[in-house]
Amino acid sequence: MAGWLAADGRVQVVDAAGRLGVAPETVRRDLRQMESVGRLQRVHGGAVPVLTEPDPPRTDGASDYSDLGRRLWGRLPRSGTLLIGTGRPALGLADAISADPPTAAGLTIVTNSLDVAIVLSKIPTIGVYNIGGTVSPQSHGQEGDWALSELDRLRVDVAVVCPAGVDAERGLTDPTPGGAAVNRAETLVGGRVIAMVDAASVGAAAFVQFATIDEIDELAIAGDVAAKLLQHFIDRGIELTVAPADQAEGRPDR
Repeated sequence: MAGWLAADGRVQVVDAAGRLGVAPETVRRDLRQMESVGRLQRVHGGAVPVLTEPDPPRTDGASDYSDLGRRLWGRLPRSGTLLIGTGRPALGLADAISADPPTAAGLTIVTNSLDVAIVLSKIPTIGVYNIGGTVSPQSHGQEGDWALSELDRLRVDVAVVCPAGVDAERGLTDPTPGGAAVNRAETLVGGRVIAMVDAASVGAAAFVQFATIDEIDELAIAGDVAAKLLQHFIDRGIELTVAPADQAEGRPDR
């Protein structure tokens, strides 16, 4: 619903319920949760945006996630089941899917990201499922017992998780226990697991580990990473997809 607020300047409960295929009370509950973390202001019949400071410009030399999203989506199946986590990398993948959607039905996408669900819900050939749960003020993803209980019932062909840190020895990490718990559950439900990160996250570690490097099949990186760091993952048998910040669009992955 955050995307609708940004685009339309207002969200109506009845309209949102119809677009998402849920009960109006479900929308009202989500709006209350989003208001509690300062993401919107509820008004009669819906909600309006609150003024916030824009995200600071990137200073780490990494590219945005649009190129990486396109590269990854170009190799993902157009049918079956796909799980997408939360965060800027996840939204980059969702944007790539939206720009080049499947031409036929058959792909089901599940996500704990409200923003990703909104972007993908506009594509008629994709079935979109939002996990639900408490909205995190840090990641804007859904967490808690509700999210974990839903994830426990799932099995998907491919799971895309977005850790804050990924290191060959320290594994995949998240800044909060709640986020780490959801990421852990998402890792376990995927037949194939892809970690999608920024270059600055490679070789770094956040507060809570949720997976070892051996539990992922592929590492997708937006930005420039030293060859020495990449070699650590190659040695562990991890497939790499890298979208360098200074590489022209259309040139092959290195």
